[in-house]
Amino acid sequence: MPQSPLIDKERPGQGYLHVVSKSDIEKFIRILPDWGGLSKGLRAVLMAKGEPGCDGWYGHDGLVAICAWRRDLWRSSNEQHLVEHQQLYERLGVPSELEGGNVLCKFTRSTAKAYLLLHVFLHELGHHRDLITTKKKTNPGRGEGFAEEWAFKHEAFVWDAYVKTFGDPRYGK
Repeated sequence: MPQSPLIDKERPGQGYLHVVSKSDIEKFIRILPDWGGLSKGLRAVLMAKGEPGCDGWYGHDGLVAICAWRRDLWRSSNEQHLVEHQQLYERLGVPSELEGGNVLCKFTRSTAKAYLLLHVFLHELGHHRDLITTKKKTNPGRGEGFAEEWAFKHEAFVWDAYVKTFGDPRYGK
């Protein structure tokens, strides 16, 4: 069984809620291939307070954060973001519609949790992977493109295990 990192939790903040639980993070870690290698130097996972426009972040000190989600669960984003994440949104069953130049993505609690684990958490772990595979191990030099590509690759790889563990998010609440 993979070693679980310290998982800490901040209050979600007014208007926000944590859609991912400590138990969800522990279960998700169990389905990740090579967690032992990936978690090397990972100090903690933080269930962070919600902030507008922020789903998660990575601290170079080995801290990965997954932010609380707005209570209404729906997200507005630009068309470029939708295009870049279209395959994932389709896989998760997240409907969207144009709303005044932006795209309104209609998440449910189940699809928001899947998005946070399968994309945001993996994206931030991609930054960590970047850091631990650099020579100096002081700066994740390949940046956002590397983390995003790493997340998409691993999301597709663990999808079946995710559905087996958590259920298909398209049919959740």
